[in-house]
Amino acid sequence: MESHEYRSREAQPDLIWLNKARFAGVQELTVTERGTLEVLGKELHPADPKQAPAPGSLVKVWYAAGNFRAATMKAWAQASAIHRERERTEHVSRETAHRRLREEAEAFNSALPVPVRWVPGLKDANHGAPSSLAGVGTTRRPVVHVLLQQDLDAGRLYRESGDLLCDPSHSRWTAARMGTPEALTVDAEGHKYHAKVTCKTCLEMVARLARKGDDLTEAHAPAPVAGGLRP
Repeated sequence: MESHEYRSREAQPDLIWLNKARFAGVQELTVTERGTLEVLGKELHPADPKQAPAPGSLVKVWYAAGNFRAATMKAWAQASAIHRERERTEHVSRETAHRRLREEAEAFNSALPVPVRWVPGLKDANHGAPSSLAGVGTTRRPVVHVLLQQDLDAGRLYRESGDLLCDPSHSRWTAARMGTPEALTVDAEGHKYHAKVTCKTCLEMVARLARKGDDLTEAHAPAPVAGGLRP
């Protein structure tokens, strides 16, 4: 945005006035007949009078980087429009990223050949809040496991309802203390959905179960999110 610098000609600026002017935010002022701006009772002069807005012009004035700046209403409107468009584009980009994450998670989880009812789950109940699994823009996410909702008896492999497929001893200890939470996250519209299973051990065990397919019952997709929040 094109803007113009204005300065006080006082040798020693009034610090109390300066602080008030700084925190006054953006002001809408009219350039005086002398080509100056009057900010909270003090006159500011343009650093470059030839390029400054003409007397009588309505301008937006603010304090930044040690100086006062002024922009014409036209320049301000153009910059505001560019800013709104940038925000809209970023919003669409975030929505697209969230939608892609949700679609990938639901498709991946639905394809896992787990032979009993299950949901994605977490070992640590402290990670149960949806915001902890938001996914977009985060650098560290908790590991998501297969949390069984029915007993699983597959020959040498036995798990009870409420166990994590990879680590039943840990899940029973956790559940006895605070409950093993489902791995829930939220999409761009605030709807909850199950996060994608990421535990390597769980996925390896699911693959082994799939190879035993003849001895197992029909595979199940993860149970829907409780409370009807899943559209």
